[in-house]
Order: sequence, then structure tokens, then C-alpha cells
Amino acid sequence: MTVGDVMTRGVVTARPEMPLAEAARLMHEGKIGALPVVASGRVVGILSEIDVLKTFARALRQEFAKPERWALAFR
Repeated sequence: MTVGDVMTRGVVTARPEMPLAEAARLMHEGKIGALPVVASGRVVGILSEIDVLKTFARALRQEFAKPERWALAFR
């Protein structure tokens, strides 16, 4: 048996310039754990659920690091 025998065809992909929110939506709606990132017909990377989650966590840390945000959150 080869990889070609079991691989998925018709793969959903992302482009490097695609907004992260759009890629995350595709992943969520399609229950996809990772998206190959394609530019000029070549795979240039892969975007995983972990990549999206790390970026989300980083954004939350930055947002809640601002004192005025804490004040709003605890009102």
C-alpha cells in the first residue's frame, strides 16, 4: 500500500494572503485539522488548529494586558 492509495484528494487549501479568520472558518466548518498553504501551485506551508489557537491565545493576552480592558471585564 502507498500513501497515494490512502491520501485525501480534493483537499481544501489556503493562500498565504488569506485572512486568518477565513482560514479558521474553513477549518471549523469543514472539521479540518490542518490546511495546506499553496502559492503558485506549490505547497509553501501548513496551517494547523494549533497555529490558529496559539494566535488566538496571543491576541487575548495582548488585549487583556491593557488595564482598561480588565476594568471593563470586571464591571
